[in-house]
Amino acid sequence: MSKNLLFVTTRIFWPTNSGRKLSLYQYCRGLHDKYNYNIYVYTFLEADQNFRELENSKPYFIDSIYCSSKVGVVEKVKNILINSFLMNKWPLQCSLFYSKKNCDKIKDLISQIQPEAIIVDMVRLAPYYSAFRDYDCKKILDMDDVLSKRYQRQINCKASESSFMGVYTKSIGTLFKKISEFKWVKRLVLKYESYLMGRAERYFSEIYDKVVLVSQNETQYINDILSCDKAVTVSIGVDYNYFSAPIEVIKEKDSLSFVGNFYVSANADSLHLIVTKILPLLDRKVIFYAIGACPDKIKQKYKGYGNIVFTGMVDDLRGFVKRTEVFVSPIAYGSGIKTKILEAMAMGVPVVTNSIGAEGLGVVNGKQCLISDDYIEIAKMINTLLEYEDYSIKIGDCGQRYVNEYHEWNKIFKAFERAGL
Repeated sequence: MSKNLLFVTTRIFWPTNSGRKLSLYQYCRGLHDKYNYNIYVYTFLEADQNFRELENSKPYFIDSIYCSSKVGVVEKVKNILINSFLMNKWPLQCSLFYSKKNCDKIKDLISQIQPEAIIVDMVRLAPYYSAFRDYDCKKILDMDDVLSKRYQRQINCKASESSFMGVYTKSIGTLFKKISEFKWVKRLVLKYESYLMGRAERYFSEIYDKVVLVSQNETQYINDILSCDKAVTVSIGVDYNYFSAPIEVIKEKDSLSFVGNFYVSANADSLHLIVTKILPLLDRKVIFYAIGACPDKIKQKYKGYGNIVFTGMVDDLRGFVKRTEVFVSPIAYGSGIKTKILEAMAMGVPVVTNSIGAEGLGVVNGKQCLISDDYIEIAKMINTLLEYEDYSIKIGDCGQRYVNEYHEWNKIFKAFERAGL
């Protein structure tokens, strides 16, 4: 017997050109295929998303999709002044996403579809709890990861040069974009947002029935705060059969790769660490592929580095990552689990990362991947992998087996039972 589920999302999640979109896509597929839910999506839009175009290409497992109303400037300012600054209740991003009109539209939609469960995507949309507070169904906050921790790490990252606005720089004015690039502004806003986010994470975790996170470490963190087991882990998976499939590709000697959307500050700053702190320490000349969407400003910044190739968005990651000998992915700051690392491991490419990159994974340094927080040690690891092919193959094979055993999507879906679905 089929059931109805309403998923309130921060963006349309197809095509799956980011780790978060991939997770949302697969979560909905699993809830439809394995748990027999009819999936209804009420969605906000990213700056470059066209609702009508994407509505026509919705996946088979989505029943219907509804577009949010635009949150007006006056309401955003009112939310920020009252709920963020005066009451210290909402993170700034909650204030930017909330409107009474959208709250009323969600109420009307609930009356129409009568869902057995409602899932809300990330803390920024959590205040829409008011739309269904009195409705009798399972209410789940898909927190993804602990953002307050990520922001604190970004504050403490001395190498961070990116705007705290990240992908939102596409949707803000030129003046605000320039202001957001000042280090003192970034630090001040991040510090305040981290404080507000920490408060919100606790508050919303208390009022929702269940909280979903991708990392067991962060699940335990939330449960320790709440002194109960309300948070559950629904980890990140990969399409193992797709990424592990053999394809026609010729390995390029002394080549490295890294994947990311470089409009996102964590990816841009991770790239900066690799280029300025690690590549100069290698004992040979390498070619380094930076794979993913990238602003012209970043391309210009590294123009003088002759060994860096910016590929832009690519249709098939496998053809680019598999041609390289090592996937280099030390993460400047972040939280949760990094999809890019799991995908590279699934491809059988040896991964070199740091403790943040390996966070939440059940891997052993020197077995499924190589892990270090010391730049000199990371460079030595890369040199060793480039020098000894048998060792490189061994690490790649072990990483591939780990992903197949623990991060294949059909195995991940079983965790939804712990969320009461």
